[in-house]
Amino acid sequence: MGTIQPTTIDPDAITINEEDKDAGFDDTVILKPSNINEIWGTFKVKAAMINYLAWYFRPKNSYDPERVDYNALNILAEFQCFNLEFCKNELSLTDKQCASVLDLFWSLLEFDPDEKSVERDIDMKGENNDALQDVSRSFNDNLQHQNTAGKDTITYLGDDMLSQEDEAHRQLLHHKFDIYRAGLTKVLDHSDFDARITIEQARRVSGYAHESFFKHLRLYDFVLKNTKLCEVKRVNIPIAEPKCGEILNKAMVLFDSSI
Repeated sequence: MGTIQPTTIDPDAITINEEDKDAGFDDTVILKPSNINEIWGTFKVKAAMINYLAWYFRPKNSYDPERVDYNALNILAEFQCFNLEFCKNELSLTDKQCASVLDLFWSLLEFDPDEKSVERDIDMKGENNDALQDVSRSFNDNLQHQNTAGKDTITYLGDDMLSQEDEAHRQLLHHKFDIYRAGLTKVLDHSDFDARITIEQARRVSGYAHESFFKHLRLYDFVLKNTKLCEVKRVNIPIAEPKCGEILNKAMVLFDSSI
């Protein structure tokens, strides 16, 4: 009988294999298929996601401060963990498909730790301004239609105007939806055929995005725009010390059998 030679692992072969697996994903993609395979294969997915994001957003040198604090890393990791669990458990997507879908959700955050302020001004000129006035126009058209139909209506000045907060949210929603629509088209027409998803899967991803990201858009927008550091405040509350009983030497004798 011949002897069995032990198998050896070539590190160069592993590197080439991972490069082939990540082919079609440029450096702008944070979570590549090889990263997703490693993170999803661990027991604690969120901890692995936090560690990877902490490594990815590490300071450029030892003298620079942390680019992203722990609270922001925790929020970003939790956001992508929920998305990854949906892709794996609900849609049973491959690592390449998960990488393309998670890159879509990451683009919605518009998160850049190197910017001084993550607040972005939405261009309200030209065609965008016309598109953002659809609600007011439809309201006026509806009133005109009711008047021509012979219905008695009472209108007040300013009824067709939105509050400043609602107008800002409507602009933000319109802006994010444009990003989502362009990103979903990119996923459907990905350069790597294995990274594409089907129309039915895209429909389910859209339903999930509606119930997760877009439903809590105000919260995500506030968290990413809030660049203030966490402040720990302590309040000392006096607590009355409990009264304990006396020691046995000083205790009162209630009954003595020798008397």
